[in-house]
Order: sequence, then structure tokens, then C-alpha cells
Amino acid sequence: MIVTLTMALSLIWIKIKKLTNMSSDKSLKYFFVIYFLTNFIVSQKYFGGELRTKESYLYGRFEARLKSAQGDGLVSSFFTYQDELINGAHIWNEIDIEVLGRWDNIVNMNTITPGQSSHLRESFINNLNAHSEFHDYAFEWTPNYVAWFIDGKEFYRQDLPIHNYISTLRYPQKIMMNLWVPVYEDWVGKWNEEIIPRFAYYDNVAYYEYTPGTGSYGSGNNFTLKWKDDFDSFNSDRWEKATHTFSGNRVKFQPENVIFKDGKMILCLTYGNAFGYQDKIEPKALYGYKRDNKVTIRFSEELDSTSIMNKQNYRINNVQIAEIDLNYDLRTIDLSTVGMADNKTHRISLSGINDLFGNTINGQILIISNTKSVNLPLKVNVGGESSDGFLADKFWWYEYEDYGHLNGNHQRVDNVNIKNTSLDRIYSSSAERIAVYKVRIDPGVYDITLMFSDNHYSPNQRSFDILVEGDLKITNLDVSQEVGKHSALEKKIKYVPVTDGVLDIHFDLNLYGQGYAAAGPFLNGLMINKTSGLDTKSDRNKPSIFKLGKAFPNPFNNNLTIPIAAETGQSLTIDIIDILGKQVELLVANRTIKGKFSLQWNATNTPTGTYFIRAASDQHIQIQKISLVK
Repeated sequence: MIVTLTMALSLIWIKIKKLTNMSSDKSLKYFFVIYFLTNFIVSQKYFGGELRTKESYLYGRFEARLKSAQGDGLVSSFFTYQDELINGAHIWNEIDIEVLGRWDNIVNMNTITPGQSSHLRESFINNLNAHSEFHDYAFEWTPNYVAWFIDGKEFYRQDLPIHNYISTLRYPQKIMMNLWVPVYEDWVGKWNEEIIPRFAYYDNVAYYEYTPGTGSYGSGNNFTLKWKDDFDSFNSDRWEKATHTFSGNRVKFQPENVIFKDGKMILCLTYGNAFGYQDKIEPKALYGYKRDNKVTIRFSEELDSTSIMNKQNYRINNVQIAEIDLNYDLRTIDLSTVGMADNKTHRISLSGINDLFGNTINGQILIISNTKSVNLPLKVNVGGESSDGFLADKFWWYEYEDYGHLNGNHQRVDNVNIKNTSLDRIYSSSAERIAVYKVRIDPGVYDITLMFSDNHYSPNQRSFDILVEGDLKITNLDVSQEVGKHSALEKKIKYVPVTDGVLDIHFDLNLYGQGYAAAGPFLNGLMINKTSGLDTKSDRNKPSIFKLGKAFPNPFNNNLTIPIAAETGQSLTIDIIDILGKQVELLVANRTIKGKFSLQWNATNTPTGTYFIRAASDQHIQIQKISLVK
């Protein structure tokens, strides 16, 4: 079809040239404008939804209760945007809350100021479950600051004078919500159209005027409720449905993809002419991977919990399905199996599995990828190629990867002498705008070294926090301020327990910097090794002779129940340790245990924090993370 259009446009170009006596250069410009516009229109095969207010608002508190759409490559949003010309020009003013479908515990909080300058924080929110549950999102916009809130708690603030660009957010903006698919895979992940259709649900939206000194709501009681829409129906006096697209967007917004149903406003992402809140496409397994005798499968959409628990719906040759667990995201299942071979490629047959709209998988065959932990000690040249004994960096696109980072891009500076190190090749390359670094690793306790050299910014121009396994370890790191520009800096984090087989390092922005390529959090190198004396790796050739069950409730307030199952009589020691590996309380000391029993821990005299249950025999150690909240 594109070829035909190109031929037709060529004829049009010749005709225009003859009729208008245009120069070849000028007519050629017209030709390429027509060609690329046509090319863009033809490629627009996905359709999203956007709802926006007709009125614009200057300052205030903006709130929405929503459940975002999940799936790599897409974005559910709540934001304000100035879309009118000011003195004949477009002056960019925008404030964003964006939830990326690739993860449900990170929220993008962003301002965009004149010159399309972005100031983005990708904030890790523990236990958020953004795609599975409704949450209250809000931001306050005043002449002096913008602050973002989730479920009533403030998580981030850009304020004067540190964030001096806030003063340029001074034009009225419309309130908007949309569901779309960016082309920027280094931000949102790999797009796969097989996840269509997708839906984002909005329960209500409210606007509070900025009324300093006279309000009764929000920070300092400086805001007053102007209106709240519970979305029982479409209020055409307040809202309009968008019919446009924009650069970098794979979708065109379609009014039929903004639906009001059962007290919710639903934004739909659809393919072709299947507009609206409907799904006639059967679910599909996107990929599967195994670790030991556990198989994990990720599906294209949410599944019906009844059909997913039927063992007859899964077939693996010469392998028994012992147990099935459906993840809280309703898209991921874990199969506990008997008989999986370590070095064999297995295939699984899937049938009879339903999605939430009643569509059924009929006989899909899926290859199961083998995964393994990285070899230790691990050294990675983050942002660069292999060098000096360091492995080349990777992107972590899917959950079966062995290591890599999510979001950002690779940058390198040449002909620069990096101070305080002989590893110039490592410190000259970096992953910029990084959100997460992941490493597949055996359960255990590890020492981590993070390596930095800021090769792009001077002191006080960018800074960020670092969380390891959900715990805040480094606050407001400004590398240039600490050691100077083009200077190596190591940050060592010791005694890091990893219990689920994947190490997660999150980077939360404080001060962004400028531009797109090199900005936000960054990392140059990574080293990981076992913590001496605290290794929890078991011998995989030996059967587990006891099991540390999931402690409950978790998080807990003072009283915790810890299930233990021992297959044969053996001596166990069970204690509680803190994040530094220090013993907090000894529960069982060298006691012979057999069968099932439960331990009780009363933490009345222990402060709020993250702790670990450690159960050890002569041959085996298991660690489980717990959270004490008072």
C-alpha cells in the first residue's frame, strides 16, 4: 500500500511542478511533506482514548482515583497541559503523573517547562500494585512548588529556589487523562500488540482551587474544592473526548475509546475498528521461563482465576504439575513441577484458560526458556562494552534476563581522564536516566559496589536516591559535589539479603539535570559478591529437607506467625536479623524439628523497619524478608 501511495504521490509531485512552475527543490519539499504525513497516517493502526477538560486551570490541587493498564510499552496518565498559543507561540507547560504498564510499583512524576525541558522522577513505591488496585493520585501546583501524592502521602516535590524552572509554570492548563503507546522503548519497554485490548479505569477526578490562607484541604489547608466528577455519566459541559495524536505516539485518540460504565470512566486501547470496552481476542502466553522445578508464564492479559487453577489445562511431556500460583497481577502464573530436566528444552501445551471476558486459549504451544543465576563475583561495565574484566551491559527487557537495567540509554565520553581510578574505560561509559538495575542471583546475602563518575554535570545540577531490595540505602547522591566532575566514586552496600532470586536496585531522582540523553540517575559500574559468612545458597543437588513458609501477616504490627515444615528430624536454628545481618532475636537454637509447626514472634520491643527471618540447618539456609510497621 505504501508503494502505491508513493507512486501516486510522485505523479502528484510532477503535476504540481508543471502547473506551478516550482523549482525542483521546493516541489521536492512539498512531496516529502505529503509522503511522510501519508506514511504516518497509514501506520496509525492503534487507537487510544483521551479525556480533557474544556476549561483551563491556573494552580490548585488535582486528584484522580484510577487503576492503570498493565503491559510493556504503554502509559496510563493523569496530567495538566497548556495547549493554547501564548502571544502566537506554544509555551510548554505540563505536569504529569504517568504509570507505565511495564511495572506497577514505579510512578513517573514530571514537569515539562518551556523548551520542552523534562524534569522526571521515576519513583519506587513499595507494594503499590498500580495495575491491580485503585489508588488516589494527586499533585499540588502553586507559584512556589509542585508536589506529588499517592494515597494521601507526599512522595516528591519540585520547589523554588532549587528547582528554579517551577517559576515558568505560570499558564492555565487543562486537566487530561489518556492511554497511549510511546515509541520510546528506552522509557516504556518493548511494545507487543498482542496485549491489545488494554483498559485504564478512572473512578473520579477532583479539582481544588489554590486559596492560600482561606482553604480547608491539602498542604497547609491552602486548597478549596471547586468540583468533583464521579463519572456516573459523561458531563459534556466539563469534558471533551480527544480526536488527535502527536509525535512519538503509536496511537490516535478516538472518542469511541472513552467509555462511561458502572460509575467509571474507562480509557480503551484497541486495534483496528474494535473500538470501546470489549475484548473478543483470546489470551496468549507471551513467554515462559523456568528456574529449577518452577515454571513462570506471562500472559497477554488478566486471566480468570478458576480456569487458571485447573492442572488439566497444562501439559509438559514427562513432567507433573504439582502446584499452581496466580500472581496478584492476574497475568503471571507459577507452576511448581516434578521432573523438569535442567539442561533440556521443555515445551508446554496450554488449553482451556480463559480471560476475564470469557475468551479461551485453544492449544497454544510455548517454549520454556532456561534461566540461571549470574556467576559471582559479577562485574558489569554499566553503559558500555566488556573491558578490564567487566562484562558488557545489557537491557532487562523481560523477566527471564540474567542481568541488565530498565530505562535509559548508554552514553560515553572519550579523551577524558577520570580521576581517582585506573579503570577509565569503566568510568567513561554510563547508563543515563536509569530507573532499575536487576540481577538474577541465588537467594543469599551479598555485598554490592556501585561505581559512579559524573561526566556530564557539575555540582548541584543532578542528584538521586538509591534503594536496594526496596530499602533506602543512599540519599541525595550528587556525585560531582562529592568528588568533582570526571572523578570516580564507589558506594559500597554490604549485607544485602536477596530472597526471591532477583536483586533489584532502584534509582529515585531528586534533581534531574537538563536534556534527554544524559540526565537523571546514572550508573557507571556494578560489582556483586557474596557476603562472607552469610551465604544462603543451598546445594541444588540436595533435596530441601525443611521449608520456611510465608510468614503472616506481612507487613505486621508486633505479632508474626512463622510456618516451618521439616521432612525429617533435624536440628534447626531460627532467628531474626536486621538489614545489616545483626541478630535481633533468637527464636529457636539447635532444636530437633520434625513435621509442621508455627513459631510466634512478638516484636513489641523492636522498632519499625525491615527484618529477615533466617532458618538454618547444617546443610541449608533460608531467608525471608518481613516488614514491621507500628
